[in-house]
Amino acid sequence: MADGASPEQLGAAVVYAAFVRMARFHLSNEFADWNTVHHCVTTANAVHQALRRFDSDDLLRAVFDTAMSIYHARFLNIPSAAIPAPNGKGAGPAETLDALLQAMDRQQQVDEAGRQAGRYVDAGAPDAELLRALGHALLREDSGFHQFQLAEAAFQQYALRRGTAKGRVILIAAARFLSAHSPTVRAAGQTYRTAFRLHRGDLVFQDEAP
Repeated sequence: MADGASPEQLGAAVVYAAFVRMARFHLSNEFADWNTVHHCVTTANAVHQALRRFDSDDLLRAVFDTAMSIYHARFLNIPSAAIPAPNGKGAGPAETLDALLQAMDRQQQVDEAGRQAGRYVDAGAPDAELLRALGHALLREDSGFHQFQLAEAAFQQYALRRGTAKGRVILIAAARFLSAHSPTVRAAGQTYRTAFRLHRGDLVFQDEAP
């Protein structure tokens, strides 16, 4: 602030720091600790989105409070997972997206999902396809409130950093978090199909005629 940073710039810096914490979350941590980095990201994003609309002393205090939460969560990066280094080599964009979704089809493929997301960005392919793949990975699972919160925050923050190194880190963090919570039983699809058949007036609970 002494150097002239605006409240919105401070909020942006804090929310990016929260995504870095998530991108560097090491798998030696307990699974429940994902909630800690998730809460840092979503709180920081909410504060930043509010600051983009309105400046106030209370919001500046929230920036400070969130920064302190991220600082206290530093133990989750000891040891620190490596953010994949930029590398333009590898498979084509379509194959990379397939590899990303395949990684999310198996448990404990968090680092692999992050690598594939990074490779896609490094290839310079249209980011809309990667965002669509992450959205597909979210919706095909029995995702809870946390997963939807994280996806919203990642998409909002990436839109402000499209084509930058920071945007790349945000997408890697999102891919890692979604992969950590995949795969699920994927019962939501069956619920949707049942609801749709009921909407059409089908006799869902009656045996079909031979």
